[in-house]
Amino acid sequence: MDIELNNLLQDTEYFSDTQKCEDLLLKVRWNNEVKCVFCKHHKVYHLQGKNKRYKCAQCLKQFSIIKGTIFKIVPSLCKNGLS
Repeated sequence: MDIELNNLLQDTEYFSDTQKCEDLLLKVRWNNEVKCVFCKHHKVYHLQGKNKRYKCAQCLKQFSIIKGTIFKIVPSLCKNGLS
């Protein structure tokens, strides 16, 4: 996924899609390989449900793709928000 964000209008339109936000975060944060945000272990389980959540196989803690990011603090950065 290669994107080029040039202006606020384009950025706002691009990030109005929650899936695009999640895809970009996954690539930028973990290079498309989810790692535990607590212990950095790379074996995690994808939990079922409407919110994209993960559970670490080592420390057993649950986390979302936005844990520890600005999206957690300001979910309106993506119009639909991320959980």
